[in-house]
Amino acid sequence: MRERANHDGNKLAIAYSRWMIFSVIASVIPIVLSIVWTVGRTGSLPPFESWWAGGELLLVTTGLTAGGLGQTIGTRETRALQKILVGGSCFVTALVAIGWFADIHTSMLSHQTVDQEAITIGSCWIFLIGLVEAAISIYVTRED
Repeated sequence: MRERANHDGNKLAIAYSRWMIFSVIASVIPIVLSIVWTVGRTGSLPPFESWWAGGELLLVTTGLTAGGLGQTIGTRETRALQKILVGGSCFVTALVAIGWFADIHTSMLSHQTVDQEAITIGSCWIFLIGLVEAAISIYVTRED
């Protein structure tokens, strides 16, 4: 029994490691590189509120939550309620991120003023929510 628990724990650790490296870290690398290159070109760190002021983190969130939703679809019937709840939550968060990004992008294209601080703080919160939802989706589908 203990051997089975260790095996299941290892499988879950591997699943989370893959997700963290190939989904989360890989998806934020372009944003981090943009900040690094800005420092290299200007010699100073851009203000925090400008880091994600274009809604870029919302695009990352959309990818993570869409992946979380996909993780829960077409799996076994075990923990069906949990899968429906986390999948639905991922779907709602993805819709919020998509809608807000479209609004930000449209505002920028039409040269309207946007509140960079509100976008940065709000998109960070939505990203954290989506990150937790995507992580939970891996957990609830761990044996599928």
